[in-house]
Amino acid sequence: MISTKLLAGQPLLHVVGDELGSAGFQAVEPSLEDVFFSTIQGKAAQATLVHA
Repeated sequence: MISTKLLAGQPLLHVVGDELGSAGFQAVEPSLEDVFFSTIQGKAAQATLVHA
């Protein structure tokens, strides 16, 4: 998980992963914020970014 925030009272999670899995995640284009947090956390910035 690279970031979390509330959007209209609902949690918005950004995670880095190679697969979407079955937890209701969907792929999104990475933002500059996603790249920044994944980089400082030692994650590969080229991996697929997904959110719930």
